[in-house]
Amino acid sequence: YYNWALTPNCTTTEATSVPQFVPMVWGEDQVAQLANVSVAPESRHLLGYNEPNLRSQSNLTAVEACALWPRVLEFARRHNLSVGSPAVNHCTPTPHNHNCFRSPTDWLDELFALRGCGRDTVQFITTHKYGCNATDTVEYVRELSARYGKPVWLTEFSCQWAPVPKQIAYQQELL
Repeated sequence: YYNWALTPNCTTTEATSVPQFVPMVWGEDQVAQLANVSVAPESRHLLGYNEPNLRSQSNLTAVEACALWPRVLEFARRHNLSVGSPAVNHCTPTPHNHNCFRSPTDWLDELFALRGCGRDTVQFITTHKYGCNATDTVEYVRELSARYGKPVWLTEFSCQWAPVPKQIAYQQELL
């Protein structure tokens, strides 16, 4: 990941001239390995779990994620890293969508309501949004920023199943 973010008013921040490696604690197995991890010298940030609200990804309930969170925060503190929230995926749970078990806001609301896992434990919200509508993507980022009062890092986005010209047009419009 590169250090690029949207601030609460959805304007881009100044990009750094040197790319920074931003590590992610992908899921439960990686939390157990934190004691053996070294951090790249240029790293300044740490991303939380990868798509915990999807069964096919880190697949963590907010309660499970919070139980592991103190170890993530301690690792970040030891390495002087700012912390991003778990990277929830924009999805809607439905009877036909067995992968998505919680909406991103329901998942984050539950996490932030748990003792020791409040909004004050993160410096920014991390999320993923897949689709081909740049306006919807920007609106989603704005909604998250307004709801949690934090900058939002959109660390994954794609119009992956569309023809290449549509993918390029989406990326150009969004960026």
